[in-house]
Amino acid sequence: MSSRTIVLVCFAIMSSGLLHGSGAAAISCQSVADCDDGNECTQNLCVGGSCVFPDRPAGTACADDGNDCTRNLCLLSAEGLVCQHPSVPFGSECADDGNECTRDACVPGPDSVAICGHNAVPYGSA
Repeated sequence: MSSRTIVLVCFAIMSSGLLHGSGAAAISCQSVADCDDGNECTQNLCVGGSCVFPDRPAGTACADDGNDCTRNLCLLSAEGLVCQHPSVPFGSECADDGNECTRDACVPGPDSVAICGHNAVPYGSA
């Protein structure tokens, strides 16, 4: 198969709607710069004068929420593939507070989302 054939096959797949992404309405474009659906979990492409927004692979890294105790991943939701921040397992290590007398570990926080806790180690610990 030649590279021209591959490009045409890819265009046919994108044009058919098999790569759905979050962009439902057709947007005209002349370059990728004209295309942005505001979802970091989709690709912004300009194909044949139309913007297409195919999903990135599920599990792709996305914007950091600043919480050491969550992962930042593109995951499927009711709205499609979006950036989500699921908790890491409770007890996972997190940012060191610099105090040798605390254990830096992810603990349950509001709404059961893990947050970094710095609980005191037992009295008399080395």
